[in-house]
Amino acid sequence: MSSRAAVHRPTRVLLVEDSAFDARVARALLLDQPGEFFDFQWARSLDEALRSLEHERFDVVLLDLTLPDSSGLSTLRRLRAAAADTPIVIMTGSDDRDLAVNALKSGAQDFVVKGIRDRRLLARALRYAIERNRTLQLLQLARERERFLASHDSLTSLSNRPIFLDRLEHAMQAATRHGTQVAVLFLDIDRFKELNDTLGHATGDAVLQLVANVLRGAVRKNDTPARFGGDEFAVILEDLVDGRDATRVAREIAHRLGRPQLALDHEVFVTISIGIALFPRDGSTAEELVRKADTAMYHRKEAGRDGYAFFSAKLDAAARRDLELEGELRDAVARGQLTCHFQPQVDVERGCLIGAEALARWHHARLGWIGPDEFVAIAERRGLIVPMGAHVIELACAAARSWPLLDGRPLRVAVNVTARQVVHGDFVGSVQRALDQHQLEPERLELEITESSLMEERGGGIEALSELRERGVRVAIDDFGTGYSCLGALKRLPVDAIKIDQSFVRGLFDESADAAIVNSIIELAHQLDLETMAEGVETQAQREFLQSHGCRFMQGYLFGRPVPAEAFLRELSKERERAQLGVPAPHVLRRCS
Repeated sequence: MSSRAAVHRPTRVLLVEDSAFDARVARALLLDQPGEFFDFQWARSLDEALRSLEHERFDVVLLDLTLPDSSGLSTLRRLRAAAADTPIVIMTGSDDRDLAVNALKSGAQDFVVKGIRDRRLLARALRYAIERNRTLQLLQLARERERFLASHDSLTSLSNRPIFLDRLEHAMQAATRHGTQVAVLFLDIDRFKELNDTLGHATGDAVLQLVANVLRGAVRKNDTPARFGGDEFAVILEDLVDGRDATRVAREIAHRLGRPQLALDHEVFVTISIGIALFPRDGSTAEELVRKADTAMYHRKEAGRDGYAFFSAKLDAAARRDLELEGELRDAVARGQLTCHFQPQVDVERGCLIGAEALARWHHARLGWIGPDEFVAIAERRGLIVPMGAHVIELACAAARSWPLLDGRPLRVAVNVTARQVVHGDFVGSVQRALDQHQLEPERLELEITESSLMEERGGGIEALSELRERGVRVAIDDFGTGYSCLGALKRLPVDAIKIDQSFVRGLFDESADAAIVNSIIELAHQLDLETMAEGVETQAQREFLQSHGCRFMQGYLFGRPVPAEAFLRELSKERERAQLGVPAPHVLRRCS
């Protein structure tokens, strides 16, 4: 065997043909292929072929539909039932073309006509069948992944919030009919941000998966655990005779998490705060029950974490904190407490900085830094998101106007917006006023909105974004791949770029489907002439994979963490000085030539 043959595995072909002459012809044609190697097994009947498929795997089946023990499409159907993942090429006589075409409609990948002794034609048909089958399998995996993500959290595989609320509504209806109760447990991991910042995001993700597994093991099959986002989880306990039965589950969860846990290479001690609300006692709607369980959870947090608390009229401390923060959030803009941090966005093809994403931060005078997950949610619930969002856009425009040119290029700034911002108030006018006030060119501002918000919004959001885009403002879809939109609708949306969600980037080397989905998103963006930016790039391996598959723009800890506006400006000024002196930049980027 030659060295070439030693390193290339032969293509395994199962030839199903009752004619010895036709079998010899097919074998001779394929063995006479330069640089290609085929390993044949010949079956003279369908039963013999089915026995072979029980014990061995083949790359492709070359099938005659007329056999001693079977004929016509039933031959194909029986073979596909035995080897659903194996591509099939039909081998037919010249007068059986109609039958062959019907076979293609029934799942065969290709067909060849006997008597045409073209060695290239037969080999090409087999190669095409194998590649087409492989492509279809990848597409099927991607579709299944997309359907799964429509109802499940990508990291933990638990139900997501929309599905949770839908199931909660059904559980409440069933409880009303049967005279039983439903409990909602709202759970939050104690000090998760500290753990995440100290041990890293990979370990943080492992802890989230660990908690998800504990929830699965602590509830019954008809109960529903879900991840709401971040480090928040929720559980529906259905068909309870006594609401106090929820305490048993809460204790079981705490007990299972109370032992030392191994997350990647780190031993961690995980505690969790749990709030419990009961139907019908505590509320009549799914949203109300979740809110009150959330309130009880925050009461548990303030009382010392690591435990559970039932909602009651007396447990309003968490609600009061919410109201307190709401009142102070209204004044945070005037007090200068609401600021922006900036994370670099890069063009890896040219090796240079193209701009930064503005991320809202709130420094409370007494409580210190308050995460956007908390205050943005309050702003959404209390109707403050419109003025707060307008202020963030103004801060971003002011900062971008102060940035120096790099190699003669102006940098752009990206700002997250929500559907409520875009729809309510004079959004187009507020953006234009911010641009005019700070004399920022429209093309230097990019507005990022999540995929699901953009697709689900029916109140004029698309029209507002379209108008701004006509004025030169860029629009990007954030967290692409995690929403529920139809990919085909993308061409009708007013967007310039899509941002691949960081969950797919994290799973590039752990989930083959994630790699296939990322590649599909990049190819789709290219077909629609859209830019693609990958979020959450943390390793050189991720960067190389994305770049090799055509993703040009990226952001993540590999290129820089979010920093205050002053620190980002200082770094830009140093970068400009280095460029003027011809000194290489001391980070993963080089200057554009």
